[in-house]
Amino acid sequence: GRIGKVLSSEVRAAGGTASRDTIPIGLKYFADLKVGGNVVTIGFGHMFDYVQHVLGDINNIQSRLQIRHPTLKVRDPSSGTIVDSIQSDVPDFIHIMGGLSGSDTVTADATIHISFARGQSVKDEPPLVWYIQGTKGDLRLIGSDGPAIQAMAHGKPINITVHDFETDQVQQVEWGWDAREDLPVSSRTVGAVYEAYASGVKGAYPDFDHALKRHKQLHEMLDTFLARKI
Repeated sequence: GRIGKVLSSEVRAAGGTASRDTIPIGLKYFADLKVGGNVVTIGFGHMFDYVQHVLGDINNIQSRLQIRHPTLKVRDPSSGTIVDSIQSDVPDFIHIMGGLSGSDTVTADATIHISFARGQSVKDEPPLVWYIQGTKGDLRLIGSDGPAIQAMAHGKPINITVHDFETDQVQQVEWGWDAREDLPVSSRTVGAVYEAYASGVKGAYPDFDHALKRHKQLHEMLDTFLARKI
């Protein structure tokens, strides 16, 4: 590829909810870990999956999860007013490190680290920045509308640049939808999955075994978090 073989990668993201310390009434369950649906398993989980889809599985994961905002304000979206205050036992900051499985395009045990914060990004900073460092160059992806680029967060452009070490030039890489531009944004990735499923090629689309593998990784992180609290 243009950047050669991957040597390391770094992802910094914020999202999952619109605010770091406020949630809408309909997402109150995000503050209750036993429910199972929360920013770790959903917001971070989807991003965690597409990063591994691109770079390969992450091994020997070391994680640090934290509750930065244990008290959350509850907002009524219909009126915009704060109607309640609840305690959260769900981590709202996730930081992991690990090593990537080796492949033709990735160096064995290449280091990757990912951080994800629920809510807004740092002011004037994009909510998704993804660096991939290679033997021939570096790639930077900036998501201007959040980390959920696998879903409908990206009606807005994704900015991708490559720094070529040999020429010392930075080049813009055009983001494309493989001729799906005429579809609604949320249909573009779904359409790709339907096409992959129709192809019948094993591994071309995520299946139950794939989902189980990802959830095992997520639950190991949550288990580590809970063990640290005891």
